[in-house]
Amino acid sequence: MLPWMLWCAVVLAGVSGGHTATNYTAGVDTDFVLDQGDLYLYPDFLSAPETHRMVGLLDKWAQDFGVQKNPDEMKGAPGLVYEFFFPSYRPVMTPAERTFVEGLRSRIVTAANNIAIKPEAFNYKKELGVFNHLTAFYKYHPGGTHKLHADTDKPGRVLTATITLNEYEQDYEGGRLHLYEGAPKNKDEIETQQRKYYGSGKTPTKLNEFSGKAGTLALFLSENLHEVTPLTSGERYVMLNWMTCYPEEEHAYDDKDLNKKIRAVEKKRSATKKKSSRKKKKRLKRPKKTQRTDL
Repeated sequence: MLPWMLWCAVVLAGVSGGHTATNYTAGVDTDFVLDQGDLYLYPDFLSAPETHRMVGLLDKWAQDFGVQKNPDEMKGAPGLVYEFFFPSYRPVMTPAERTFVEGLRSRIVTAANNIAIKPEAFNYKKELGVFNHLTAFYKYHPGGTHKLHADTDKPGRVLTATITLNEYEQDYEGGRLHLYEGAPKNKDEIETQQRKYYGSGKTPTKLNEFSGKAGTLALFLSENLHEVTPLTSGERYVMLNWMTCYPEEEHAYDDKDLNKKIRAVEKKRSATKKKSSRKKKKRLKRPKKTQRTDL
């Protein structure tokens, strides 16, 4: 029998092509290669103040921008999942918020480049290392889900990072990350897998699952089929970061509706600033009343 601490670090969850899916823990496991179904877990990657700050930002963005409905409805019914993309939201962030998010993205890439990834992983070029591709933030309400998919729907993606921002069981129930057998390489292959299982009552072979402590970073191959189970209670906050070996793939998320909303907010803020500036100038130009002394 494995010692309890070792068992916690190495969880045998499923077999894919002769490989047993495993959870590797930062600071515990050093001699490994990330493969199908594996999760690399980095506990306390974010501190408690950092997770609290990020949750506050998500609440602020949800209030400012409302529901962002995914066009393919992969994330459940409207109103159950809020999603916010970076760099799309960069223009409406304060300089301090931008610096904070950029810092988190940089730390994730550094952690990712310090682990071994199987050379055959889709889109992976060991000699290049990985770079940031796109970052997203999600706020789930009860019923919110992220159905079966892989992250290779966008070109060049190699690694997916997810950071839990609040406490499982304490703040929410459900919302578990499940990794399944299957590695579709593009949007067409992903849709083929989805059609195979949707409405059939069947699910692919589960290789691994995860619900972590707040601040935990989890890394897995973007080609891995996965889903987030429906949230049953509470609210779930999470940060996602996708990585690529091709730095030219890092670009703003092309979402016309979102960009239109962002421009509207920028216009409103600009008008408010101009109005405030005009009032200030008017006050400065107004001559001071002098008190008469000849009465």
